[in-house]
Amino acid sequence: MISGKQLHGLRVLDQSGAVLGVVDSLHADQQSGKILGYMVTMPGVISTGGYLPAAEVINLDLIGLVVAGKGSLHRLRKNKKNPPQALKIDQLSTKRGYVTDILLDKEQINAVEISQGLLHDIRAGRQTIPWDEL
Repeated sequence: MISGKQLHGLRVLDQSGAVLGVVDSLHADQQSGKILGYMVTMPGVISTGGYLPAAEVINLDLIGLVVAGKGSLHRLRKNKKNPPQALKIDQLSTKRGYVTDILLDKEQINAVEISQGLLHDIRAGRQTIPWDEL
């Protein structure tokens, strides 16, 4: 499992190890926590945005997101009206505190890290709550 903070900037690699881009953000279903895809910045003379469907991901770890090949990434056109919306941590809410991070594997958000304020964090640490308890 990796955290959302580790996900941002993670390299997207093909099976041979060539870098295809870096992860910008996560596209997930806010109700179920199922990962639908990733927004990716693809390098080049003019860097472009791309979308990587979760079904195309072979492996996810701290080394990178491994996909079958360059064809797995879909370029986003500038004139496209509705690109997939990224899941923003500040959009997540719980009565237990502020969501500060997420924990995920390649298919699902498994848990969230909750802060109940600076003093509580210093005394007791942050809580990790399973996604299905939000």
